[in-house]
Amino acid sequence: MKNLLFLFSFFGTIFPALGTNPDTINCNCSGQGPITFVFDAGMGNWSIFFKPLASKLTGNIKICLFDRPGYSSPHKVEDKPNALSIAMHMKQVLLKEGVKDSVILVGHSMGGLNVRMFQSLYPEMVKGMILIDAANPDLLEKMPEVKTNIQEQIRQMRKVSRLAKFGLLNFAKSQIPTFGLPKAYLKDYYKIVTKSFYYETYIQELENLSHSIEQCKNLPNLGNLPLLVISSRQGLNSNASEISENSNTDYRWIGLQKELASLSSNSIYLESDEDHFIHLSDTALVVEAIHNFYNFSFK
Repeated sequence: MKNLLFLFSFFGTIFPALGTNPDTINCNCSGQGPITFVFDAGMGNWSIFFKPLASKLTGNIKICLFDRPGYSSPHKVEDKPNALSIAMHMKQVLLKEGVKDSVILVGHSMGGLNVRMFQSLYPEMVKGMILIDAANPDLLEKMPEVKTNIQEQIRQMRKVSRLAKFGLLNFAKSQIPTFGLPKAYLKDYYKIVTKSFYYETYIQELENLSHSIEQCKNLPNLGNLPLLVISSRQGLNSNASEISENSNTDYRWIGLQKELASLSSNSIYLESDEDHFIHLSDTALVVEAIHNFYNFSFK
């Protein structure tokens, strides 16, 4: 069994894009301009989590909200999702949308791994990067309790997926966390999170997170690429987090965020007092930071 798992892992890395048709992946683009912002949401999230933020970004820009395979619509994801395969899918979809260069990548949480992988593969396309409380490849070493939390999440998601297959989640919407999504988006949100395909995709990403982390551990630094890092002082809100007695600051998470900011000699680092979903809980701060970043670096 271990040898079989190794082979699946090996061939999933060498041929990561096989089995997934880019036509089944959503990428909603709007606006026009010399710069294209490309957003990739965190684990278990999709483009709807960035819509409230994107609606407040103004100027002569194009915005593309990328949906990883298996979230916004039901289809079989043939390969095991990982940072490499996701970055390759993103490239395919962007080319289909006519986006060939001048991209500013925006990644939240696990999406930060994916956009860093994209930049390492296609540096000629990337003009800048924004990491919103993004995952650091050293996460599992610096915060080992996350491994246990992931395994527990997988167990819980399998139970919920079984309920979804029988349509029972339609009667328990009030029990489904919304992570601060505005009310106007909840109807579309519930259309997805009450379906079993959503949880099956979520489980796949949970199971393959460590693979993505390993892929990103030796990525090169970003040189002088314009980089904006926005971090939550609350981190992942883990009960085992190293929280100070006088505040809600998770210093291990903050340390990992500052390491990300050090990837570029041309970086800006900001902190928010709000939770991990800063783009929803502290939207005004994030909007202002992105506008300032864009105006300073690209105008």
